[in-house]
Amino acid sequence: MDCAREDLQGVEPDHGALSGFKFWCGRGRHVTTIALGDTIQITAYDNVPHGEHAPFTEPWLLDVPASNVANLFRGWEPQLFGMLQLPESASRWAIHTIPALPLFASGNIVLIGDAAHAMTPHQGLGAGHAIEDAYVLWRLLSHQSTTKNNLKSVLEIYDKVRRPFAQKTAARSLTNGFMFDFLDPRYEDAPLDVVGRELGASCDWLIDGKGCFEEGDEAMKMLSALNA
Repeated sequence: MDCAREDLQGVEPDHGALSGFKFWCGRGRHVTTIALGDTIQITAYDNVPHGEHAPFTEPWLLDVPASNVANLFRGWEPQLFGMLQLPESASRWAIHTIPALPLFASGNIVLIGDAAHAMTPHQGLGAGHAIEDAYVLWRLLSHQSTTKNNLKSVLEIYDKVRRPFAQKTAARSLTNGFMFDFLDPRYEDAPLDVVGRELGASCDWLIDGKGCFEEGDEAMKMLSALNA
């Protein structure tokens, strides 16, 4: 959901959500905001106990009154609760994931994106990983040495390169979500600065690594070895 920058400024001229990216974290729930031009984009997360991999029979996407969201955070910081009362409507999204698959490729069939590694959004990498899948697959399939006869082996290279990395990201994202909501038992009684350092460290590889470019190069080495 979102609110107008002007409306938020009218309520609190120095509100923290008026610039950059902000987090509010508490037991079982958290809220993120990002200022985008004249709009403040608001995303509220509600962790459902024992919801992971459980059947979900309700609509995946449902329009709801924004007050339903605000009421989940009644008693939190007045700055947050006041902001959540500004939008009129919200979209409730069920977050769907899949367990770690044993393979991303079998025979001449290959999975990419959410079909291969649907994950929680707590590292902001779900859609990006689908693009990285496509990049590595493109480098393999467009190579002059790839033929119908060796396609199965080529797709196995894609699986070996992308599956471990994507599944590690999915696991890290799930852990981050639990940490944001103080539900990770390893950090249940840890000082906030310790939790903060761990969350920061979980994103270090986003800055230090070259991501799919390195994986594409690794795939090319494996393809050369296949054809040697």
